[in-house]
Amino acid sequence: MIQEVSENLNISVGSYHKGKKVFEFISQLREMEKFKAVVALEMEFNRSIDAAYKFV
Repeated sequence: MIQEVSENLNISVGSYHKGKKVFEFISQLREMEKFKAVVALEMEFNRSIDAAYKFV
């Protein structure tokens, strides 16, 4: 399943897992109402999964 999703997104399985962790962290930040951090991390995530993952 993960392999199929990563192929459809044209990313590696490793990037899929990193992206998932970043997305989960962004969701936690939203729950804590840390919206500046959310925006900053989303911008980094849009630029590069690996770069955003380094912050997590």
